[in-house]
Amino acid sequence: MTDPYAAPSQPNPGAGRIALTFGVVVIVITVAQQVFNRFIPLLMVQLSLDSGAIGGIFAIASIVIGIVALVAVIFGWLAVQRRGADAVIGGIGLGIGGSALINVIFAFVSAPVVSLWLS
Repeated sequence: MTDPYAAPSQPNPGAGRIALTFGVVVIVITVAQQVFNRFIPLLMVQLSLDSGAIGGIFAIASIVIGIVALVAVIFGWLAVQRRGADAVIGGIGLGIGGSALINVIFAFVSAPVVSLWLS
C-alpha cells in the first residue's frame, strides 16, 4: 500500500537531457577559452607570463573540456539506446561531446608529434 502523504517523487531527467546539458557546458567552456585567446598577449605582458604558463592554463582547460565531453558521450550513448525524444536529445549531446572529445585528443596528441617533427 502506498502512503498518500508521501511527497511525490521527482521525475528522472533522463540520460538524453543530461548528455545535452553537458554538451552545452562543453560549448560554453570552449567559447570562454576562445575569448581568453584574445587576451593572451595582454596577459603575457601585464602578468609576466611565459608561454609555458599559458600552455599550462590551456592544458587544464582541455582536461576539463575532455572530462565534460566524456560525460556527454557516455550519457548520450545511453540515451541513444532508448527510443523516443530522449534518444534524439541524447544523440545531440553525443555529437557535441564526441566532437569535443576528438578535438581534445587531437590537441594532446598533435603537440608532441609536431615538436618531434620540428626537432
